Amino acid sequence: MLYSQLEIIAHFFDLLERDGQCYSKKSLTLAKKATPGVVVLTETSDRQRIETIAKPGDWLVENQTAAKEHYLVSEATFRKKYQLRQALGEGWGSFQSLIPVYALKVQQKDLAPFGNPTQLEFQGPREKTVLIHPGDYLVIPMDQSEAYRITAKEFEETYLPVKEPE
Repeated sequence: MLYSQLEIIAHFFDLLERDGQCYSKKSLTLAKKATPGVVVLTETSDRQRIETIAKPGDWLVENQTAAKEHYLVSEATFRKKYQLRQALGEGWGSFQSLIPVYALKVQQKDLAPFGNPTQLEFQGPREKTVLIHPGDYLVIPMDQSEAYRITAKEFEETYLPVKEPE
């Protein structure tokens, strides 16, 4: 069964707030305005691939990880989440993430209520199907605007805790 963003946030936010931890991005992000219609392939270290098509106003974002995953972010979300630190030329800039997130390294027990303790299928922020497995991180910004999955490798390359869990 494919779960929606709202269902994932409703089910997991309290758990992340209670058992997860607050994180912020430790590295800067590269980004530039995307060309509408361009196809962007996001591929992570575990070979999960998601293809999206840029809409007018979208930003192309590149995380500074070994996988150098690329993804698209809407204009409204990008403006809310990122602040320019340095222009780099050819439209690219180096940006600091402004939004802290709650994250939890998912275990089988976290997925079991959905009927399959080894995988959960949900609609990602760009309306693409995302698969989360034990060992991946489930991430929800504090404003509960979206939920997304990050492999453990990319998460640990990108995020640092900002406070100890209570």
